[in-house]
Amino acid sequence: MQRGRGPALRFRVFGTPVRIGLTFPLMVVALPLIFGGHFGRDPWMLTAWLVLVTVSVLVHEAGHVAALRACGFHPGVSLNAFGGLTSTDERGRISPWQSIGVSLAGPAAAILLGITINSALIPIHGRQIVWFSAASWFVNVWWSLFNLLPIVPLDGGHITSELVEMASRRRGAAIGWLIAATAAICAACRIPAPTGVTTAATAAAAAATSAQPQQQECTQS
Repeated sequence: MQRGRGPALRFRVFGTPVRIGLTFPLMVVALPLIFGGHFGRDPWMLTAWLVLVTVSVLVHEAGHVAALRACGFHPGVSLNAFGGLTSTDERGRISPWQSIGVSLAGPAAAILLGITINSALIPIHGRQIVWFSAASWFVNVWWSLFNLLPIVPLDGGHITSELVEMASRRRGAAIGWLIAATAAICAACRIPAPTGVTTAATAAAAAATSAQPQQQECTQS
């Protein structure tokens, strides 16, 4: 695990070192203060938002940690202004499919958390509960789906990189397939196709350029 600089809260969860840098809560709190209007200035909602995002990001990273441990690694987790990062300094190899599994484990854990929270809150009523339920769905489900877009350094970008590397003998065909698949997804999600195709082409080209047959990188966002 890379050592971060600056003031931070450090602790261990089931043997996994966790570092929460000061910039993480500052960034999390800044978002509702800037964009949340009167909701962002409500002490209860501000505190609830900070706790929700922190727990959600930790659960997301816990998914990566569990997958990497299953591959024989002992990673650590770091939270900073840009989100969460699971990494290890250990040297070793994992297969492309294992790497894809590691990338999928984080969003899967967060989505499961979001579904669990919203299901538990269904019988409970109240304005604050409705707000918290919507915030949880946004953070855990929508953020996770966004994180699966084929853009490096998102988890979807890592998955795309592995798929392109596995098809590196025919990179042109792989990039074409990725562009076509992303265009179909954009159409389904009503995202402007030219923008989506350009994004896919850029991500695929970057992944193809960086794909190397040496040791697999064991770092997940």
